Amino acid sequence: MIPTKEAKTQRDLSLAYSPGVAEPCMEIFHDIENVYKYTAKGNLVAVISNGTAVLGLGDIGPEAGKPVMEGKGVLFKIFADIDVFDIEINEKDPVKFVEIVKALQPTFGGVNLEDIKAPECFYIEQRLKEEMNIPIMHDDQHGTAIISAAALLNALELQEKKIDEIIILVNGAGAAAMACIDLYEALGAKRANIWMFDSKGLIRKDRTDLDERKSRFAVDRKDLSLEEAFEGADVFIGLSKGNVVTKEVNNVLGFPYIFRGALDVRATRINEAMKLAAVKALAELTKTAVPDIVNMAYNESAIAFGPNYIIPKPLDPRLISTISPAVAKAAIESGVAKKIITDWDAYEIELNKRLGIDNQLIRALGSKARKDPKRVVFADAENAKVLKAAQIALDEGIAIPILLGNPDIIQEIAEINNIVIEGMEIINPKSEDVVKKRQEYAEIFFNKRQRRGINKYEAGKLMKDRNYFGCMMVETEDADAMISGLSRNYPDTIRPAIQIIGTEDGVKKIAGMYIMLTKKGPLFLADTTVNFNPTAEELADITLLVAKEVKSLGITPRIAMLSYSNFGSSDTPEAVTVRNARAIVKQKNPSLIVDGEVQGIVAFNKEILRENYPFSELVDNGNVNTLIFPNLSAGNIAYNLLQEVGEADAIGPVLLGLKKPVHVLQLGSSTRSILNMVMIAVIDAQYKMKKAGKP
Repeated sequence: MIPTKEAKTQRDLSLAYSPGVAEPCMEIFHDIENVYKYTAKGNLVAVISNGTAVLGLGDIGPEAGKPVMEGKGVLFKIFADIDVFDIEINEKDPVKFVEIVKALQPTFGGVNLEDIKAPECFYIEQRLKEEMNIPIMHDDQHGTAIISAAALLNALELQEKKIDEIIILVNGAGAAAMACIDLYEALGAKRANIWMFDSKGLIRKDRTDLDERKSRFAVDRKDLSLEEAFEGADVFIGLSKGNVVTKEVNNVLGFPYIFRGALDVRATRINEAMKLAAVKALAELTKTAVPDIVNMAYNESAIAFGPNYIIPKPLDPRLISTISPAVAKAAIESGVAKKIITDWDAYEIELNKRLGIDNQLIRALGSKARKDPKRVVFADAENAKVLKAAQIALDEGIAIPILLGNPDIIQEIAEINNIVIEGMEIINPKSEDVVKKRQEYAEIFFNKRQRRGINKYEAGKLMKDRNYFGCMMVETEDADAMISGLSRNYPDTIRPAIQIIGTEDGVKKIAGMYIMLTKKGPLFLADTTVNFNPTAEELADITLLVAKEVKSLGITPRIAMLSYSNFGSSDTPEAVTVRNARAIVKQKNPSLIVDGEVQGIVAFNKEILRENYPFSELVDNGNVNTLIFPNLSAGNIAYNLLQEVGEADAIGPVLLGLKKPVHVLQLGSSTRSILNMVMIAVIDAQYKMKKAGKP
């Protein structure tokens, strides 16, 4: 739990607790609706379970189900910025369960019921909806129904079929299956055309073993097997035990955003109109142009509505600003909202601000890397953090690690730290086993540098150095990328890359960029590691390199070229350099959103910009996400301060302008930071290999 207000002084503490807290207490006492104004209730959801139907594990109990409930809470937070308390209740009696949950109403803005077995789940949800005045949803039922219904609508459109004419085959007769059928009927499907199968076969009216709920879905027709039913069906919905026919439905497209919309208008319930609004919003979103960040995440060039894309991808950043407003509007129109939204544009902006796109960016990077993992050389493999990152990269399918170092030392470190490195190639550049390879690399290196101060003996000696050996692996395509620098000085790491791999065509100098993952979204900072005092021309080249990299990540760069002056307020050489650099950038790329020279506070403050510099490109083109610093000192100081004081996670330094992917780790990088750099290296390799026409 993180305090949302300052609590540093005696006055702060007295406002947070005694005696100041008495004021909001009395405000709520006089008008109970003020609880939403003065407390966190309006953004707090309870994820509640008794552990009787956990995932595919069954009745494993409330304690064993707790990890699932905590995980659900994480999904609520990262996808919709909803706070969650997970509550595991040791009670199987549905009547007592209802009474317990009802008593929690003063604390929560909504309740998400989870992993409660049928038929008790039906009774529990119905009673709670009747007796509580906050949104209640059993996601196992309605989440599945909403997502599958959106997919069904789009699939029928592609097949040019009408929902009231199709035969729907449902395998499974649990809570999710029944909720799906109810929603399909609300969309126009005919009950007689929906054939539901349980473990004993087709649910027919002449069966005598049906309970009250199953009887609702019984059809008047002769018996037939699931295989026979397939022959006449238009749609199949798999909601039985696993490994029968289909894959799992992805509920994360629904529940976070449905609750977000319901909470934001203080809905007293989640009704049929709100669920149908979510269905239609999902279906319509699928037909709109897919953002570049989504294409990048799934390693596609142009995902578009069609047979292979009938519901949005989970990493689509538009989900929150599409589904939540649709649900909120439906709540208002159906009369269950206590708060009315009138400015929907402002609401959409507020939703997007809740998350930034930092989470989406990291998930997108991981997803893209997994689509086409590459061979990554770890030059500092004699280190526990590096080995752990390599293990995770291999386990998650992000990369194929190649470890450089002494095998005995690497094995010992792995064993001491319980790190599994089985299946990873280990190469010791100093070993006699690689003499032939060292000689081959030395010959290539000597030919590159023989007129630049390197003799043949030195070339051979340098190949025993892991950085030189690793760079040669990348250069000769024995590997696809390399990361290094965890335990070495930056120049010692970058020098081999420049000497062996060199710069891309048209690039005079490489640059270094950090990606800072802040609460407001990612910030791209450059140059933070390479160029000490760039000229205007060099600063312009750095800006164009960074813009290209940001675009490759599926993000539109909005660039502020920073200085201590604003748009000509100072004519010192440094300010003029930044001013001239911006002019060169605009000459080379007129469509790029870039302005400067400008102070940092002005770049991020729209009011100051609009009032004082209304001509600036940064006023009406979205928030700044890319910062170009006038020199290395400024950039380096800024990213270190953001990381340590601003509590921003850092990815970098990302080297820009090299022909092939070599990336340098910051001294003392965490395992997480190393893994992030591995993702960057893999994606860099994917891009550069594709550009070179290589698989």
